[in-house]
Amino acid sequence: MEELQQQLDSIEQLGTRQVVFTGGEPLMNPELFALCRPLRERGIRITLLSTGLLLERYASRIVECMDDVIVSFDGPAPVHDAIRRTPDAFAMLRRGVRAPNGFPVAARCVV
Repeated sequence: MEELQQQLDSIEQLGTRQVVFTGGEPLMNPELFALCRPLRERGIRITLLSTGLLLERYASRIVECMDDVIVSFDGPAPVHDAIRRTPDAFAMLRRGVRAPNGFPVAARCVV
């Protein structure tokens, strides 16, 4: 948060219209939602680029703080689970995408 506070004037002077939080997995950062506040106050759109594994858990906070979500989609369930090295990762992604009902969620994949 301290680093973001130091950069807010520059972000504004550059005319930044959108910030994309990516990671690893941004939802694992305990400061993520606090980081959104000063950006939203400046009218900056916020996109979350996520694995989708934690979307269901944080759905209500995502809807409050973000403008949209893009999830990483790796293929059919067995392929997705293997790539993510997480049992039931595909099922978690499916539930997470449905959790913020009516909220804009897109997917990306490597082909």
